[in-house]
Amino acid sequence: MIPIAICDDELLHARQTQAAIRRCEAQAVTRCFESPLALLAAVTQQGYAPRVAVLDIRMAGMDGIELAKRLNALVPGCAVIFLTAYLSYAPDVYETRHVYFVLKSELDRRIGSALRAALAETAAPASLQLATAHGYRNVPVTDVLFLERILRKIQTKLILVELHAEATSEKLAMGRMLDGQVSAVWGTHTHVPTADTMILPQGTGYVTDLGMTGPRDSVLGIRPELSIRRFRGDLPSRYEPAPGPCKLEACLFTIDDATGRCTAVRRVDIHG
Repeated sequence: MIPIAICDDELLHARQTQAAIRRCEAQAVTRCFESPLALLAAVTQQGYAPRVAVLDIRMAGMDGIELAKRLNALVPGCAVIFLTAYLSYAPDVYETRHVYFVLKSELDRRIGSALRAALAETAAPASLQLATAHGYRNVPVTDVLFLERILRKIQTKLILVELHAEATSEKLAMGRMLDGQVSAVWGTHTHVPTADTMILPQGTGYVTDLGMTGPRDSVLGIRPELSIRRFRGDLPSRYEPAPGPCKLEACLFTIDDATGRCTAVRRVDIHG
């Protein structure tokens, strides 16, 4: 789910923006605000933290540029898209950090590109979950420069790496980079099992995503009707786990004790 805030003091324009966003981003969960103060109240009083904010520039009381400055301070990870009917505002938007500037007359044509840029700007870096003497620790992939050096100091031959990331390419690249240095690499996060179990050339077992263990008849563990309502634009509601039979999706890696190399890997899928 991608939380997206829309702030426009003209409700009709806000609804048009909301519809355009939903047409190009299925995972968008939008909230419309009729004033900057309403959006700021949701952030400061309700803990609302949008990943993207689509802001009209010309609004009563506080303009979108001032609102963006405050959002930049309150929600540093939020990407701002400015939306206006007036091209004359274009130079002013550079007073604050933003990703895109869209004219309302070009909304349907431009909003898709703007959203892609905003989501790329705010994408969480993939992380590695590593076992340490003090428990598990999530390490951003951007810190992997130190991984090879650390691995040389590890005495055990059995080394398992979990990569929590959305992009398949990130997981495949990590598997190839660690091939021969670790026993197995598996991915998580998408909740969808992949059919690419393999032993890489240097003996590292690999699968892109293990899948999910939880309710079988669900949307990522959630009651389907609740997820459908959210995608169709209903007000956010509390998610509830789906009832009924469960499923277990996993992988079984066979590791040679003497060499630390993977000798076999197979999927384990049990549906109740």
